Amino acid sequence: MKKLHPFSVTLAGAVALCVVCVYIGVTSNTVIMSASAAVLYILLGLLVGRTWSVYPWQISIVGSLPSWIFLLWRILSISDQYAAAMEASRFSFLPMISLVTVYFGSYAGRWMTLRRKMKDVK
Repeated sequence: MKKLHPFSVTLAGAVALCVVCVYIGVTSNTVIMSASAAVLYILLGLLVGRTWSVYPWQISIVGSLPSWIFLLWRILSISDQYAAAMEASRFSFLPMISLVTVYFGSYAGRWMTLRRKMKDVK
């Protein structure tokens, strides 16, 4: 897995997680979608943070891109303004949740890796 590029893995994982979270959001309510998005995106950040040593802010921006693109698509594709406002309010938290939780997960993963390396040196 080290031979893969961290940004491509993050982007592919974020696209898959965005699709899963949107499906959860459509089939259930927004609270369940937000909670599942937080857990899934933290796991993505931990995976990337433990595997590669890249800056967490870069990973969080790349990880939140699919959510931002989905939100823009939902807003711009609906012609009815009331429906567009309702859809935007329903999915507006997904990009911010993905941005924050991927950052937190990759930061925690990096910290765990550095701590493990420090124990190996001693």
